[in-house]
Formats: sequence, structure tokens, C-alpha cells
Amino acid sequence: MYRSISADGTSIVAGYVKETGDQTILDEHVPYDNEEGSATPLYEHLERSLRYTLDRLGPHGLPLIGRADWNDCLNLNCFSEVPGESFQTAANRYGGAAESVFIGGLFVLAARELAEIANLRELVEDATAYQVEAEKTAGSVVEHGWDGAWFRRAYDYFGNVVGSPKACASIPCCPLPGRASPPRAASAGPPTRSPFGSRSA
Repeated sequence: MYRSISADGTSIVAGYVKETGDQTILDEHVPYDNEEGSATPLYEHLERSLRYTLDRLGPHGLPLIGRADWNDCLNLNCFSEVPGESFQTAANRYGGAAESVFIGGLFVLAARELAEIANLRELVEDATAYQVEAEKTAGSVVEHGWDGAWFRRAYDYFGNVVGSPKACASIPCCPLPGRASPPRAASAGPPTRSPFGSRSA
């Protein structure tokens, strides 16, 4: 599974709510994997997607990368035993701790978005819990992802850093709203706003 997917849904729904002001979508019953009889409110799907990430954190407090993150060419858990075998078909090797800095940033954004949604629904305890997890993960991203000039890309199966100022695998910015110091924010664009909230450009 590409682990960025667990954060994508929350950001999409949050964007819809901000643009339209329509919260009724959160109560729509949606099945899991189109399985009959499995439908629960969309809000519960969003909650479970964040829990999925929180239950799969690595030694640096960053999300485990799984098979890959949003970049399906970055695979840090699959090792082919057959010359020429595609990593897309090779099995995951378990027992490692490959982590994605970028998914960490996506999770922070998604958790904060879900906290805002919870506040709209007057679910104060939910909102507080999501905000706490967002800040905790943001701290891990800054501590273990930022090298002083660039965000590292990831940690591989063996715990080695992937990405440096000299490596194309580095990422110049990471989605950490509210936590960007001037050097980290230099390459980020301004937010856009609607009557229902703001979103990153």
C-alpha cells in the first residue's frame, strides 16, 4: 500500500467542506472497499485513516513508508532476489523501519484538517486529540527530517538517511503549516483563502 493514501482522503474532504460549507457529506455512509454491509459515516473513515498512520510509526516517530509513499519509485522495503525483477512485483521485506518524511508532513496537514472538521462538529475532545498528534508528528518531522538546509526524503529499511543537499531525493519543502521557520518556508507559496477557510497553494 502507498501510505500517502491514508492522508489524502482527509485533505480532499476538508477542501470540499471549506469550499462549499457543506458538512452533510461527513454523515454520508460509505462502504469499505465497496463491501456490502460495511458502510459507516465518512467522518469515521477519516478518523480511521489517521489512526492507520498513528499505528504505524517508525523509530523516529515518522510514518512507516510501507511499500512506497506518494512517489511510487521510492521503494525502501522491497529487495529483489532475481536480477531484473521489478520492485513493483517483489515482496516487502518485513522487520525494517523505512520511514517517509513527506508522509509525516502530509499526516500533520491531515490531522490539523480533521481537528478543524471536529471543531465544526463541536467534537472538542476529538479536535484536541488530533491537534496533539499533529504537533507531535510535526516535531518529529522537524527534528529528524530537517538537516538545516533541506528536508531529508526518508529513512530506509536499515535506518539510513535518504536525501541530502547533494542528492536529488531531498525535498525542498514539506507541508507543515504553522511550523515553518524562514529557511523552511522560503520555497512555499502563500495560502489561498475562501469564506470557509484557507488552504496551501
